Amino acid sequence: MATVSVKLTGELEERLNRLVEVTKRTKSFYMKEAITRYLDEMEDQLLQESAYDYPPKTKQKEPLTK
Repeated sequence: MATVSVKLTGELEERLNRLVEVTKRTKSFYMKEAITRYLDEMEDQLLQESAYDYPPKTKQKEPLTK
């Protein structure tokens, strides 16, 4: 597993600390969860956007049958 360093604003740090204190889970747990959810959403969005580009806007050289 890779280690990543993130600088948080004071507000985000306070919110994260409160959540950790109340739930007794780790900061790492919430950071991994947040990143996973964000990546899932972004990947879904990219897939949806690429669907609008189908079929590709390329010219066919010759018809397959005459």
